[in-house]
Amino acid sequence: MKMVIGVLKDSNNRYLAARCFESLGDDFLTSHSVFTLKQNENESIPDFEERVRREARKRGIAHIERLD
Repeated sequence: MKMVIGVLKDSNNRYLAARCFESLGDDFLTSHSVFTLKQNENESIPDFEERVRREARKRGIAHIERLD
């Protein structure tokens, strides 16, 4: 199963990583996230998490709780 990571912003303006598997409710993450990425075929979890961090930096997000 592919993993999905959604990056959300809480009421204190902190960015949080929310993780689930593609088949277990990623619709919630997609609708409430600043951005959401899905794991690619044959992409390791560490590589996927690094890709999420790179995408966050592109968007000016320096730190993500529960991911960094």
